Amino acid sequence: MPYLVDGNNLMGRAAARGLGGPTDRRGVVAALATLAAGRGGRFTVVFDGAPDAHFAGDVALGPVRVEFAAPRSADDRILARVRAARNPRDLTVVTDDRALAAAARGLGARVAGVNEFLDRLTSGGGRTAGAKGDTGPVDVAFWESYFSGRTDDD
Repeated sequence: MPYLVDGNNLMGRAAARGLGGPTDRRGVVAALATLAAGRGGRFTVVFDGAPDAHFAGDVALGPVRVEFAAPRSADDRILARVRAARNPRDLTVVTDDRALAAAARGLGARVAGVNEFLDRLTSGGGRTAGAKGDTGPVDVAFWESYFSGRTDDD
């Protein structure tokens, strides 16, 4: 099942669980990618603003795609993706933003709160609801080098 995740909401809630800092996009994405690996599904995290030093732009990292909404808001970009979906009922928008949640529901998408979403991923209870496929084992060395900024040439 595809998930559209409000990245700024995710950062705040994930930090409270020790999954990255409250302004640490890189740490939150790394934690999500590790939690999501092997669970199936596709996860698109949309952040407000422009890419930072750790991301050159929109990028896919295993089952997690990272997008930056600038010059629009992340909410606008998420809703545009819901509107463009062939079947919005197949999407789950992950947010604690009431206005975004109501708009996404109005367009036919499912909505989950960030804590509910993180509970599913961290419960160890298997795959996320409705997920298909398997992304395979986590390549720890790849993630460590990617998020440390090192390259094979270092």
